[in-house]
Amino acid sequence: MWPVNSILVQEQEQLAAMFRAESPLPGLAVVSSFFSDDAVGVLVGALDEIEFSRYCVWSPTNSGDDLRSAFQDPDFRFAHLSIHARPETLDNETFLRTAMALGSPPVLEWLGIISGKKISYLDPRHVLTRWGPGDFLGPHLDAGSAAEPVALVLSISLTQGWRREWGGETIFEWEGNQTRLTSYPKANQTIIFAPHQGSYHWVEPVAETAPPDVRHTWTLHYR
Repeated sequence: MWPVNSILVQEQEQLAAMFRAESPLPGLAVVSSFFSDDAVGVLVGALDEIEFSRYCVWSPTNSGDDLRSAFQDPDFRFAHLSIHARPETLDNETFLRTAMALGSPPVLEWLGIISGKKISYLDPRHVLTRWGPGDFLGPHLDAGSAAEPVALVLSISLTQGWRREWGGETIFEWEGNQTRLTSYPKANQTIIFAPHQGSYHWVEPVAETAPPDVRHTWTLHYR
């Protein structure tokens, strides 16, 4: 199964040029319709089948140098890098089948053409997140470790009907670059970027007036 919107294959040279361009940020491309309408509809429909649990990332010493993460409610005695919800195990058949297709050799080759990088495989530890009132994610890189670096990230929005006044926008700001990209949640919009030691991005807090079960992001890491 070829999972990506077929028109993007025809436009791969334009996407590659976007990825190389200095604006809005080098090593990043914004894709408005990553999947076909039918495919994204199936993924959004499958969200109702998945159980989400509260997940926190925090620093016990409030220094930020000793981050811990667990499925639990936040303990506000400590500084948190993130509060959101995610499945304890992402074993939904629709998502697993789509992930398998996104990790297939033709897709790896296509992503390599766009990014100019050697893409070897899709990390099986892809993450589906849900963002409700008060949830956020602080600045981070997604670059992986020296032993296991991340070559490419796909951040796929599965959010329908989001209003800007609900917050929860994702900000991308590369270190040393004066440009900032703001991405509001929108179904089927995908940010493709090559992480590095300055590829800071974060999720602004979701407003208390926002619905609790609408904003979803599926993040995949390629190595």
